Amino acid sequence: MSILLTGFYGLMRLGELVNPDDRKLRDDRKIIKSSSVTFHDDFYEFILPSCKNDQLFEGNKIVIKTITDHIDPLLTFKAYFEE
Repeated sequence: MSILLTGFYGLMRLGELVNPDDRKLRDDRKIIKSSSVTFHDDFYEFILPSCKNDQLFEGNKIVIKTITDHIDPLLTFKAYFEE
């Protein structure tokens, strides 16, 4: 659920959220590092190291804000991250 909400609210592509089953197709430069995740009171953020539209290979900061009237992505991601 956490990955789904992060992808939805972060406007991310599926390939940015998961790794291919085939090990030959995996690229370690595209993996989101847990050390880049930062939690705040009303949002969390992380660095997406590489994506399809990042022509300069600088990475992108993804910020996901808490939502009070729907399923809160911040609470689900904290629960997922602490496992």
